[in-house]
Amino acid sequence: MLNQLCNRHRIFSKLVRLKKNYDNLTVAEFQLCFNRWDEEFTELMKGVENQCRKFKQNHIEFSPEVNVWLTWRWTLGMVKRFLHGQVPDSRNLYK
Repeated sequence: MLNQLCNRHRIFSKLVRLKKNYDNLTVAEFQLCFNRWDEEFTELMKGVENQCRKFKQNHIEFSPEVNVWLTWRWTLGMVKRFLHGQVPDSRNLYK
């Protein structure tokens, strides 16, 4: 969603234009323009913040092997929940 908003508001093209005009602007003018761009980008990020996934496992570094182990752990947890009667429909275990 953030990419769509960035494309709609031409955020990255504005940054490229700002970078091209770096030599033509004073340091103060450049800083003001960059701060305006940064504020606009921050507002876009805040606007789509609620649409992001909240679940993260930052304590484990991502790799394909870790992904396989986490999938096995999740699957075994689902089977355990099914055996304890906490999964009402066995078709939920198909995946």
